[in-house]
Amino acid sequence: MLGFLFFAIAGVAHEVFWTGILDYISGRNIRLIGHSTLWMFPIYGMIFYIVVLVQWLYGDYNWVFRGFMYMGLILIWEYFSGLGIRKLVGKSPWDYSKRTKDGVGNPMKYQLNGLVCLKYAPIWFVEGLFAEWVVLWLFL
Repeated sequence: MLGFLFFAIAGVAHEVFWTGILDYISGRNIRLIGHSTLWMFPIYGMIFYIVVLVQWLYGDYNWVFRGFMYMGLILIWEYFSGLGIRKLVGKSPWDYSKRTKDGVGNPMKYQLNGLVCLKYAPIWFVEGLFAEWVVLWLFL
């Protein structure tokens, strides 16, 4: 449970940091105001369990294989968590298929139902390996 809470809080903080920086760089908001949504707490928290699962099943495999496992599992988790929220409240917190009213979303190529975008696959590869390092260092 501690790992879940750590990843939930760290993930939202990470997202707020990067959205603030990217909005500043793009000139959309020079006040460094980052943003996230409360829906992201359980979504980021579950990354802890994805890392534990991959470590349990594939901990002895090389880092490239594990990176692809993280990337794939995170994309699957992103898709189904977004789909579940969309079914529950009628809208997902993110939509890669169109520009949102607040200017956060951009229409992207290689997206599926607005819920996942392959543009972010390399980021999930790296972030998964980083999350693995954090879990091994702090929790295992």
